[in-house]
Amino acid sequence: MDAPKFSENLPCRDYLEFTEALEKMRQIDNKIIFELNMTIPTNSFSQNMDLSERCKGLYQKLRNAYDIRQAAIVKCIGESQTNILKYKSDMKELKDLDAVKLKKKLRSEEAKLKSLQSELNVEEVFYERCRNVYKPESAHF
Repeated sequence: MDAPKFSENLPCRDYLEFTEALEKMRQIDNKIIFELNMTIPTNSFSQNMDLSERCKGLYQKLRNAYDIRQAAIVKCIGESQTNILKYKSDMKELKDLDAVKLKKKLRSEEAKLKSLQSELNVEEVFYERCRNVYKPESAHF
C-alpha cells in the first residue's frame, strides 16, 4: 500500500483538511504489521527473493512517509507562527471594534498552532511505534 502523496499546495489554513490529509498519509504506519507480512513472505515463498532489498524498500517507504509528514507539519507551524506575529502587529494599529475581530482570529490561530505542535508529537509516536515493530536485522538502512 502506497501512502498518499503530499501536495505542497495543501493549505495550512484549513486545519481540518490538513489533519484529514495527515490521516491518509499515516495509513502505512497504521498497517505496519500487514505491510511487513506482505513484504516478507513465508519460507515456502521466499525462495528467489532478495529479502534484504524488500525490507530495505519497506523501510525507505516508511522513512519517506514520516519525513514528508513531518516537513508538512513544520511548514504549517511556521505559517501559523507568522500569522500570529502579523495579527499581533496589526492589533496595535486597529480601533477597538476591528481589534476584537482580529483578536478572535489571533486566538483561533494560536489554538491551531498548539494543535499542529501536538501533531509533531503524534508523528514521533508513529515513528517510534513503527520502529519498534520493524526491527531490521541490519542497521545499514
